[in-house]
Amino acid sequence: MDSTFDATINKALEYSDLLQPARKYQIAEFKVPKLEISTKKEFESLIGIKINNWIITTALQWIDFQLNEKGAILKSKAHIRMLRSIESPVEEKAIHLLFDQPFLLMLKNRNADYPYFVIWVNNKDIMLQ
Repeated sequence: MDSTFDATINKALEYSDLLQPARKYQIAEFKVPKLEISTKKEFESLIGIKINNWIITTALQWIDFQLNEKGAILKSKAHIRMLRSIESPVEEKAIHLLFDQPFLLMLKNRNADYPYFVIWVNNKDIMLQ
């Protein structure tokens, strides 16, 4: 893991570009841990943040993720509820996202410059095998 999330993604993408010539060979064996993650997260740190004349009162996200030797499926849904405020806008809070070892997983469309999903898995409880 590099010093920033963006640096980690860029390094992983650079490494995958180095492996491009190896794709012309037939893969003899491919093993990936089967993962199944289904979670609901309430972002309490967002509640009370004011954006213009609105206040966040609810911030939820649901994620369903599956990974196996055939590929990956990602479903994500978010819900944010806001109420109109009569107060003047205030400065927004910064959000910090931290990821740890043991491995990084990125999902990226072939023609895209950057991935649309990245996960750093370090919890054996979500691994099926």
